[in-house]
Amino acid sequence: DSVTLTATGGSVYLWSTGETTSSITVQPNETTVFTVEVNAEGSCGTSTDDVTVIVENLPLTINDGQDVTICKGEELVLQAKGSSNYLWNTGSMESSISVKPQETTIYTVSAQKNGELESVEITITVEECSINKKDEFKVYPNPTQGIVNIYLPSQKERMIISVISLTSGRLMFNKEVKASNRGVMTQIDLSNMLKGVYILKMSNDNFSETKKIIVN
Repeated sequence: DSVTLTATGGSVYLWSTGETTSSITVQPNETTVFTVEVNAEGSCGTSTDDVTVIVENLPLTINDGQDVTICKGEELVLQAKGSSNYLWNTGSMESSISVKPQETTIYTVSAQKNGELESVEITITVEECSINKKDEFKVYPNPTQGIVNIYLPSQKERMIISVISLTSGRLMFNKEVKASNRGVMTQIDLSNMLKGVYILKMSNDNFSETKKIIVN
């Protein structure tokens, strides 16, 4: 994550990063002390101050550490967290990758953390899903830290995904999914929501079902 540091009370600024603006944006990989020298207009000297940006050592995870089961032919986004540099066994160096495995596959991501190379993996189990299979929609991981995978059974009509606050009843999220004669995998991101319990509702003119989902 990045954070903006702002100094005030001067006309000339010099940060320990070498920048000379009153505000700087930093993204340290470890706890770091940033220092700024401030020279006020008309002043004979400079004043110095510092701020410590504490970086929590979050664990390296993929999709919050949850293995996933999908239907053959479905696409899924894998999101890595816990570092600023990544290397997937697919060769990608992005924090997230889109995959569409045709068989059960293990995906691995590696990252440098505290001077050491760490790796984690996720297993994507691929199943042959019948078009006529009668199945409720699936939601995972639950609880979640943000990314939620939703599997929808075959639908002849478009489907509306709604997220409603359990405490206030307020609509927090809305998304439309097109009709499909086979199961569909989609994702929503709830990472900007407050921790708590929400109602996830799937509905159209002929169908309505809800599930509770926990954001932590």
